[in-house]
Amino acid sequence: MSKSAHLEGSTPAEANPFGAAAYAMPTNPSLLSGLEIPRSFLRALGLLNFACAAANHNLARLDAERTQAIQRAALEVARGIHDAEFGLDIFQVGDEATIGNKVSDVITQHAQADCNLPVNAHLHVSHGQHIGNLIPASLQMALLLDIHEQLLPALQALAEAIGILAEHASHLATLPDTSMPTVYPFSHWATQIRLATEQIHLVSQALTELPMGDYAQADPEFAQHLPAYINNQTSLKFCIQSHPQAGIPLQDKAVVISGQLRILALSLIHICQGIQKLQQDKKPEPESAAMACIQVVGNDAAINFAAQIDHSGTQKLFGAIAYNLLQSINLLSRSAQLLTERSLSNLDEEEWKNLFNPRHPHNASTHKE
Repeated sequence: MSKSAHLEGSTPAEANPFGAAAYAMPTNPSLLSGLEIPRSFLRALGLLNFACAAANHNLARLDAERTQAIQRAALEVARGIHDAEFGLDIFQVGDEATIGNKVSDVITQHAQADCNLPVNAHLHVSHGQHIGNLIPASLQMALLLDIHEQLLPALQALAEAIGILAEHASHLATLPDTSMPTVYPFSHWATQIRLATEQIHLVSQALTELPMGDYAQADPEFAQHLPAYINNQTSLKFCIQSHPQAGIPLQDKAVVISGQLRILALSLIHICQGIQKLQQDKKPEPESAAMACIQVVGNDAAINFAAQIDHSGTQKLFGAIAYNLLQSINLLSRSAQLLTERSLSNLDEEEWKNLFNPRHPHNASTHKE
């Protein structure tokens, strides 16, 4: 590595045989981690701004031309077209206001270019909004969308793949002249996945009530119209919290949901270990999935700690909670998908023979018991 080589946006490091340049501090002290705002969170912010514009137009507070321009820009934010324009670190100081204001600025800039009319971030894009409500509401939307669109379908596919294995094992065990063991872990795995799925679906229902009680008190008409426009874009049934103090605090929701994700991670680790044993460690996917699940367990510890020291409701540690929760959902979704597609599905004839062979190490040891 040459002396001039260093990370973009970082201070050049002195020549160092251990590669200290890779750990040079960024010139912008607010860009601490290099971890960007999760895509699903920006998507939710865009969708919520789209819905706010629609509600304002319906209440005759925003003209049609600006409304359409703002909505187009907001949907572009939701679809990731303008992600490169944010450049924010998830752990940036004061991130709650910074993220919300940055989204408004990006939408304002593109809406104004679209309609060739003056568009003001406060008077038009953020009219009727309150950053203290907008950010946690967007996080809840992002969490629920990721759970319903990624995690639950991945768990369903995994349960179906495990069910096919269970059926094969049960069928082979009934055949004459087959010395198959009577105990296989597949039914136990399926039960673990089913229970985890039910619990995650249950606790996620608390996310449908968006913490926007300030809207409901200050502007009941706005709060009344907003959910319909959100639901039209998401196919989910969100509602507005009736009072600022009426709902469960975001930190408490985060702890409960993270706890269920941790339970699922532990179940998947157990399943990964079982798959490794059955497949005699011939495939790397179970080990990869297990390591991802270990990260989820670590994320749960971080979320619990952040929630405990920020339980006053100031949401100063919002970034840590948001990033870890969304990452956990993503890791679990991809781990379940990996196990389904690469370890438990599309097995060839030779793999089926090995898996259900009485001389297989797992089967032999189980049969002896």
